Amino acid sequence: MNYIPPGTPASERRRQAILDSLRVLDTPAEQEFDGIARAAKLALNVETALLSLVDRERQWFKAAVGTTARQTPRDVSFCGHAILKPDEVMVVPDTREDERFRDNPLVTGDPRIRFYAGAPIVVSGEAVGTLCLLHPEPRPEGLSDRETTILRELSRVMSNALTARTQQIDYAQSVENQARELRHRVNNLIGLIDALAGRTATEVSNLPDFIELYRSRLQALARTQRLTLSTEDGTDIEQLIEAVVFPFRSSLKSRWSIGGRSIETGTRRAQVIALTVHELALNAFKYGAFSRPGGEVEVVLDGDPHEILITWKEIIPDGPVPESFAVDSALMSTGSGRSIVGRLVKAEGGTFDFDLGPRSLTAKLSLPA
Repeated sequence: MNYIPPGTPASERRRQAILDSLRVLDTPAEQEFDGIARAAKLALNVETALLSLVDRERQWFKAAVGTTARQTPRDVSFCGHAILKPDEVMVVPDTREDERFRDNPLVTGDPRIRFYAGAPIVVSGEAVGTLCLLHPEPRPEGLSDRETTILRELSRVMSNALTARTQQIDYAQSVENQARELRHRVNNLIGLIDALAGRTATEVSNLPDFIELYRSRLQALARTQRLTLSTEDGTDIEQLIEAVVFPFRSSLKSRWSIGGRSIETGTRRAQVIALTVHELALNAFKYGAFSRPGGEVEVVLDGDPHEILITWKEIIPDGPVPESFAVDSALMSTGSGRSIVGRLVKAEGGTFDFDLGPRSLTAKLSLPA
């Protein structure tokens, strides 16, 4: 090997990472890049113009006007030399007079380069390649100041086009992901609404009661949706429970408390939690702590990276306890297999356990985090 191969930039790892992030290598030709290369070829009167991207072991041509070649090894590339000085346009007036290139296979064989000029394409501070010009005849005069400016400006246009292309890909992917998530949410919501209708129909025997209970459950679901849609990340469980329980609470704040760990969860888990808490709050409002002066409800949030644990505890104050408290509360037990809550929790891989005492009710909801 009598030619001098290009060196490696000091920031090669970062430079390669930026090139990879563009997601442009080995993609089909695109009119925008071909057009910039063609403009450079015509403006500077050369045989070949390339958008050359310097990869790990090769230089690959995103645009190639005047040649059918798509890549060459990096160790024979002129552009590998050009990217070593990102702020300069590299000009080789006569390759036969430059010791770096006179014995280069691209000079001694096809395409027999005699003149080269390359303006680095800089993205995020790193030269990922060049907009380069090749010609089979030497140009002892090199490039004039005007020609150098043209080539430099076109390389900047090429850099902006590469960045814009990546942004378009990111935007399209984001839209696709959002559309997929929206379809997923809508399908889940439709299934949940259908399940709620079926469950509610088995619990009541007349239309007015069905409408009242079904509307209450849909309102709880709507509050959940508002919370989940208002946050880009997870839904705060404490805020979720507060929103669901609020319509059932009296003005006596001492009857209600919630505390424990700060936990966030995704949409599906939030829906299950909201409907479970709704059923507990509705039960407390009709028959339990929310229906009696001095009744108390305490919710504690706990768990670990693998589990969400929510404990709901009701205490009924002194005085007669309605028989319906035990009967109607028992309907929510997962052991009966009749509760919408039980089915939803089971479908999510969780558990829903009850401890029903004479004047207390403790429910524990466990879900995978």
